Amino acid sequence: MNTDLRPLAGKRVLVVEDEPLIAMDYASHLTEAGAQVIGTFASVRDAMRFLRSSASASTLDAAVVDFVLADRNSEPLQVALKQRDIPFVVVSAFPRPLVRTEASERILQKPVSAKTLCDELGNACRAA
Repeated sequence: MNTDLRPLAGKRVLVVEDEPLIAMDYASHLTEAGAQVIGTFASVRDAMRFLRSSASASTLDAAVVDFVLADRNSEPLQVALKQRDIPFVVVSAFPRPLVRTEASERILQKPVSAKTLCDELGNACRAA
């Protein structure tokens, strides 16, 4: 299997996005890139509940996280992912300064192409 065509082969990925059509798009793109989408959530609360489950968290390799979700912004979720050493990318329509505080952190601007989404998540996984 050519990893250039499937940069996320074997990765178990969480999608946290409150717009159902966008979440389905992301899941489709990630699956085409070789990932297994193990869950999609629209809120920080539900994603955090998933992470707190030791069985669920141990099956997670990476995440795609929208900045503004159904119940609040995703900062607490980002912190929880960092604490668990789970690589992730943040996608948002908001300007970078409102979304990320560290210069080394990357934000993907909506709308994001399938290639950019998958390449950036693959880069995040390799850097972890």
